[in-house]
Amino acid sequence: MEAAAGAAEPGAAALPKRLKLNPSAPSRFSAAPFLKGIKVFVPQSGIPYLSTKAKFWSASVRRAGGSLTRLRPGGSKPPASAVQGRGHPGSPVAASRSRGSSPDGSKGRGEGRSDQRGSGDKQPKGGVAGEGGQQLQYVSHQWVEQSLARQQLLPPADYPPPDPDAQVHTPTAVARPPSRTGQSLGSGAASGGSAPSGEALQRMRWLGPQLWHARCADMSANELALQAGGPAAAAAAVLPLLLLLCLLCLLCLLCLLPSLLYLRLPAEACRALHAVLAVYSRKRSEEIGNEPVVKALSELSRYERALHDDYFTVQETGKQDQVNHRALRYSRAASAVRACAYKLQPNLRGGQLPFVGDVTASQIKDILESGTCQALECFRRVADVAVTDSKGRRRRDSVGGATRALFHSLPGVGVQAAKRWWDLGCRCFEDVELAAEPGGPLGQGGAFPLTRDQRFSLGHRGDLLEVAIPGEVREMLVAVQQGLEAVSHPGWRVELVGGGRRSAAAHDADFLATHPSQPVSGVVRRLRDRLVAAGRLVPPERGICWFDHIYGVFRTASGKVRRMDVIIAPPDEFCFALVGWIGSRTYLRFMRAFAKDQGLYLNSHRLMQKQGNESFVVPDERSPLDKAGQERWPPGWGPGRRVECERDVFELLQVPYREPHERDAP
Repeated sequence: MEAAAGAAEPGAAALPKRLKLNPSAPSRFSAAPFLKGIKVFVPQSGIPYLSTKAKFWSASVRRAGGSLTRLRPGGSKPPASAVQGRGHPGSPVAASRSRGSSPDGSKGRGEGRSDQRGSGDKQPKGGVAGEGGQQLQYVSHQWVEQSLARQQLLPPADYPPPDPDAQVHTPTAVARPPSRTGQSLGSGAASGGSAPSGEALQRMRWLGPQLWHARCADMSANELALQAGGPAAAAAAVLPLLLLLCLLCLLCLLCLLPSLLYLRLPAEACRALHAVLAVYSRKRSEEIGNEPVVKALSELSRYERALHDDYFTVQETGKQDQVNHRALRYSRAASAVRACAYKLQPNLRGGQLPFVGDVTASQIKDILESGTCQALECFRRVADVAVTDSKGRRRRDSVGGATRALFHSLPGVGVQAAKRWWDLGCRCFEDVELAAEPGGPLGQGGAFPLTRDQRFSLGHRGDLLEVAIPGEVREMLVAVQQGLEAVSHPGWRVELVGGGRRSAAAHDADFLATHPSQPVSGVVRRLRDRLVAAGRLVPPERGICWFDHIYGVFRTASGKVRRMDVIIAPPDEFCFALVGWIGSRTYLRFMRAFAKDQGLYLNSHRLMQKQGNESFVVPDERSPLDKAGQERWPPGWGPGRRVECERDVFELLQVPYREPHERDAP
């Protein structure tokens, strides 16, 4: 048998993980000769990270009894065996599935060239040949990866390359809405031209045809994640909607329709517009049908964060500041699913979505088929059941994940406290209350007495775990606004941020405040004292965590208690603070990772450019950088211009602006 490993198929890796492989190191694959007599021909290009993968494949294929050859222009070629080609049976075939004509002018799989040098035909993208050259069969590079991973010769028919006859057209570039300067934001090469294939096709399917443009094919993973939704979709949707609204209004005026209908139609059109714009949106994901998968992956991420913080110390090795990769993996996968422009199917494979590998794809497949997966069921069990990792090993640190996550959801209860409660035998809040009685391990004089904050949260858990309704959020906003004006000067700007700004449902309320002309130093302490004296803020045990931040519990007029955070920011940092505190956490990771790729550093205070040991403020002291690391001002920007709104932060990073509801990446 012969088979050709060609360019990436529609199910191939859209954004493959970075490989760190040592071909000379012992392989985790066995030496079983399941590829005996098989010759693998790998193309010169067309596969992501090919140079690294080919070294690993070559060593692994040799250990499995086969051989691997890199095809180069004018170099080695597949054997001219008598094979059956599509439309050209019995001819010596060594053609790839790239677009192009065979010597007789025909197109198709298996059609191509004779093995005569100088024939002018294209080199094959690649292939795998058996002893004797019985048959040449073209496959995707997933066949090589999966055969090596499973240590068995998989049927090549199950891994077909993309059909060369399929007409996949790149959507015509849509004029983007102008920025504040009147020029389009992030304009690049025109999207007309050749049709996308392989990795580019997967990216286009994920973004959706309205958002695709030619530059997306060459973007990094973080930059591509920031393209999901926004200006391109808005430009495609605004014009027809505006025309529709004009016609509807004209009909209403001419026909004297009731005013109720006149008011309802624009609202329905606005909701349709928001559904088109909001890609990282829960509502849009529900309409497509992917939100159950998002919820399951988000639940897994929440369990992992309850086991470890974002950064933690490995007890077995003592290594500090280790990134919680499992929680990060699930949150990124949930964001990719929420932004997906089509409904996922159970045949999902690793790499088909950004940040989704083989293990996560297998879990998504189980969720699509049954609504759950093995890891999720293990976490949900109250019994001492450990979750297994990708290699089937039991994770001792995962026992009691659901209960520990429930404890961790209370204000004042950290990861270590939740684990300690579990180790003491507590399986519900009632058990914690029993252990906190006098003489208990969590009571006064016990081994681990509850703090005042923990005792308060435990007694008011019914209120603190409820979703704050809009009326309560407005009540908190008015109290903060009036308190700031009472302890300082009028003219304070207070904005709702956090999950309440991105979506309607949130367990707490976060507010960001600034004053355009008055100093903000010391205001936060005076505000706290006033709210405590008025009975609106529960006196905190440890005061204020930082000089500009209140972590507190607000008491509403109805007597309920709700979590509330108040952040005070100077006016020159307010726009960066807005972007940072609106979130979401995962969306900010995309933005900050993309800024880092450009040699910049973004936080909730400033955008900085580091040169050696020095840091410079952008745009006050230095210009922003492009992806090549070169200084480049966005259109309409230059020395002397200041950051005045959220959109300016996006323009400095040269990424499309997103409304808060478009940033709701889990």
